[in-house]
Amino acid sequence: MRLAVKLAMLATAANAMAACLPPAAQASGWRPRRHVQHRLEQRFRSEETPAQAGVRKTAARATAAAEKSQQQQEVSAPSSEAQRWLQSVQGGVKQLWGSERPVYSEGISDRRLAYGSGAPPSPSPLGWVALAVAAGVMLLLAFGRKLRWPWGGGRRGAGGKWVRDRSLGGKMVFIADDFEPAGAAPASRRARPLWDDDSAGSAGAAAASGSTAGGDADAGPWATAAPPTASTAAEPDWWQPPNFAVYSTASRKEELQRQARGVLRQLEDGKLLQGLDYPVSGLVALRTLCQEAGGYQVKARTESGRDSMLRAGVRAAISAAQEAAYSLLGGDMPAKFVCGLAHDLGVPDKRAATIVHAEVAAVCRSALIDAEAAYRAGNQSDILTALIRLAATLQTFPLPRGSAEAELVAAGIGKQTSLEFRKAIFFEFGEVSPDLAALAAELLGFDPQLVMPVLLEQQAAAAAERQRTGIQE
Repeated sequence: MRLAVKLAMLATAANAMAACLPPAAQASGWRPRRHVQHRLEQRFRSEETPAQAGVRKTAARATAAAEKSQQQQEVSAPSSEAQRWLQSVQGGVKQLWGSERPVYSEGISDRRLAYGSGAPPSPSPLGWVALAVAAGVMLLLAFGRKLRWPWGGGRRGAGGKWVRDRSLGGKMVFIADDFEPAGAAPASRRARPLWDDDSAGSAGAAAASGSTAGGDADAGPWATAAPPTASTAAEPDWWQPPNFAVYSTASRKEELQRQARGVLRQLEDGKLLQGLDYPVSGLVALRTLCQEAGGYQVKARTESGRDSMLRAGVRAAISAAQEAAYSLLGGDMPAKFVCGLAHDLGVPDKRAATIVHAEVAAVCRSALIDAEAAYRAGNQSDILTALIRLAATLQTFPLPRGSAEAELVAAGIGKQTSLEFRKAIFFEFGEVSPDLAALAAELLGFDPQLVMPVLLEQQAAAAAERQRTGIQE
């Protein structure tokens, strides 16, 4: 069938080419080579008689004599008779010829005209249209398989669609809508669009996948917990709106605003031109100037640069919280410094909270990985140091209940560490910071409602044991 279509289109193209040619009656009289050669060999021929040639020469001599006499008039005035004679000769020549140039009966004054004359007869325009259509159809048949059309993929059919199978050499195969290939994942673990999930369906699917991924379905309260529903609070608990109750004159405010813009440009130029990180001293200076200027907001060049500066400030605030060195932030508390810097840079509150939670999640994951390495090495002091870092970070910027950041940390830690390690770290963290034990349980992948009673029971037993030992002593 396809071969017949190609042959038909080939015949159509041949007919179109034939239609483009001029009729034979018009083309028979056209000899391009003989015509051009005749034009090139043609010479200038004149019908001028010898008498006319003599008169023309005499007129030329008279004109030359008149020009010479006109030049001599500056020295001496010419005679009136000679002047009248010259004028009469010139008038006779003009009456005889009508112009000063000779007239030729045949010949071409410009040799280039010989190439432009004698054009062939024009072809029919309808023939070119037919030829273009035939050529387009031929190209479509030849390369149609390799083209990807924007309006469709495989052809749809009843209960499925037709697609090309590369393993079969590009043949068309039919795939039913309810087809499930061998070895495919079960429906509970099959990939699905996130926008098709509601809160209940997402939690149920995550619980099913989490319980089977770690192999701890029968671990009791230590089984992998389903992610709880995230809280919908507008602002986190640690958020502190800045206070700009600072009095200053108008001139002083203008000067402080100018200095704040200068500090911002220095930070951006250092990052852009020299590749330097945003220094903490520059961020603190920007925070101080904007605060003294009555809550002035600077405008960064790009949103990514603005977020990067806030991210650097969050890292500095977390480091200051871990080391209890608040002087690094200009004397402000970490949460207050971050909230004020977000306002100074013009970062929306929701975006600022997202950046802070992302940085906190990264620090928590790093601390848990360090604790896992120390646990394998049997170094109790390094485990305690990592847990203190974790507690200081969560004490300053606690993650909200059911946050996506805590869920991601729990998913990564659950895959990289063992259940024994997570249980040991949970009990150890409960000794370091009991108030944050529930949040630590969520970071470790446990359900706080199940593991917190176990922790409290163990702590009560340990306290009773210490009390009994003290009474006996």
